[in-house]
Amino acid sequence: MRRNFNENEFVGGLLHQIGKMAMIQYDFTNYKKVIDIIVHNGIPNFEAEHHVFGTTHFDVGHRLAEKWQLPEVYQDIILNYLHPSKTSTNRELVASVSFADLLSEIHGADFYQGGMLEELTDTEPWKILSAASKELNDTGAEAIEDDIDVQLKASIEFLNSLKL
Repeated sequence: MRRNFNENEFVGGLLHQIGKMAMIQYDFTNYKKVIDIIVHNGIPNFEAEHHVFGTTHFDVGHRLAEKWQLPEVYQDIILNYLHPSKTSTNRELVASVSFADLLSEIHGADFYQGGMLEELTDTEPWKILSAASKELNDTGAEAIEDDIDVQLKASIEFLNSLKL
């Protein structure tokens, strides 16, 4: 499936957790408490954030995006990437960023998501994307995950070759 979201997938992928970065920058000591709660209790990061800060990275990121007057599409991604069905205007785009986020978590490239892994085909983003694309539905989540494995290994080999 190839939808033409222009640069919005890429920029949305970069920005979707900007609230988490702001929370870490603002109060790293308390964000370490969030991480400890996630690690010891296995709860999702937004629940631990709410426990420690009284808010979540979704809300913080959305407020930043509004303050910075980012385009509404990015505000939508930041606020709704965990539950793309909450948006009506950019549902497939938000689901695309959300699905990429899930793949990152599965492959260990996340940052303390906490207790959110599930079967890909049972996830909200997969259901939205596969309903919108017969090609994606025919390909299947397992084939996509296998391709990610191959790409990730190639990236690791490339980075190792640079001897950073």
